Amino acid sequence: MATQQQSVFVPAPVIEVLKAASVELRELRDLQTQLTKRIRTLRSTMTALQNLQQLRENAAGQVESLPMNQTTEGNEPDPELRRACRIAMLESQEGLTKDEVLARIVRRGSYQFPNVASAKNAVRRELNAMVEEGELECEACEVGWKWKRIADSPTR
Repeated sequence: MATQQQSVFVPAPVIEVLKAASVELRELRDLQTQLTKRIRTLRSTMTALQNLQQLRENAAGQVESLPMNQTTEGNEPDPELRRACRIAMLESQEGLTKDEVLARIVRRGSYQFPNVASAKNAVRRELNAMVEEGELECEACEVGWKWKRIADSPTR
């Protein structure tokens, strides 16, 4: 049995429609990729906000002591946390509370705290150590304490 090949003639307008559909499909795929990235960003932001809310709930009712000279003996300096605090402080020209520094660290994901309950204390200790080393200054404000970069502090 012989097979017969037929030549298919596709009119020019149909080819143009196929080309336009192909371009639109490519654009839609690019949009899907962008949306997928935005969704991932939103999910990580939501996770960071949930972690921050949990930190706030765990710290509710705790009275904050004065920040000066509060380095706790036996706590080793943490270079990674120091770097995360430094980055958070560099993001602002204004002073930041320890909660604001913590929120920036959590949002960025620049440090993973081993224990949610101790995160605020760890940040406070690190900020106080930075004050002692002359990198930051600390001042009282209506919400407690704010730490601020010293303009001519040495970079580490």
